[in-house]
Amino acid sequence: MKLNYRFIGYIGISAALLFGCGSTADIISTPIENIDTSPLKVTDLSDAEKKNWGHLDLERDTIPGMAVNRAYTEIIKGKKGKKTIVAVIDSGIDIDHEDLDDVIWTNKDEIPNNGKDDDNNGYIDDIHGWNFLGDAYNEQLEYVRILASGDTTNPDYNAAKAKYEEEYQLWMGRKTQYDQIAQAVKNADEALRKHLGKDNYTIEEVNAIKTEDPAVLQAVQIAQNVNANGIEMSDAVEEIEGIQEQINERLNYNLNKDFKGRTTKDD
Repeated sequence: MKLNYRFIGYIGISAALLFGCGSTADIISTPIENIDTSPLKVTDLSDAEKKNWGHLDLERDTIPGMAVNRAYTEIIKGKKGKKTIVAVIDSGIDIDHEDLDDVIWTNKDEIPNNGKDDDNNGYIDDIHGWNFLGDAYNEQLEYVRILASGDTTNPDYNAAKAKYEEEYQLWMGRKTQYDQIAQAVKNADEALRKHLGKDNYTIEEVNAIKTEDPAVLQAVQIAQNVNANGIEMSDAVEEIEGIQEQINERLNYNLNKDFKGRTTKDD
């Protein structure tokens, strides 16, 4: 699972909370050699780009798509293809998609929708392959399934246990951190609204605050940190809650040894 791209920005917020108001701690900057030199998209996406972004290219279009258009014009242009059967091992595939017309593999040894395993391979009506997850949406990770099986004779059991313990501690740490950040941002927003006497305020109004109230000073520091990461306080709580949701899904489903998300018996 990939976290919201502002993850690093909110780490900065947590640092501000840990150091507290008025801290003189040094700011650690990212070494210049580690900064991505790829071009950045600095304008809003057009309607066409929003619909077609997956076909675009980071270098050519400054949009991190899959460079499908570039592949057609630079890699496979003028080349004659040959038939290749590709097995997709992923979360799913739309076999009715227009780009896949006449290219989806068909099992010629199976009679469609007759409820029988015509080719005797163990799967009934597997015309275009087989969905091993059934209607599952949330899933345990493979090493979690190995651990949940309790089969200590599995040669991968010890490695799965070590991986699980490492990942569980990592994500529990993130949960604790973001729960604290969420509460701090909510408290800061409430303090600023109360001090300014309005529900909607600008960063300019926050910067102009003159007070000796420690709670308000800390709220100002948090608001400035949030704004420095390109987000308004009014949106910060919602974004952080989105990150919390991702973290909770990781813990409640992917890393939950007791979760059973599959509706088939194909374990």
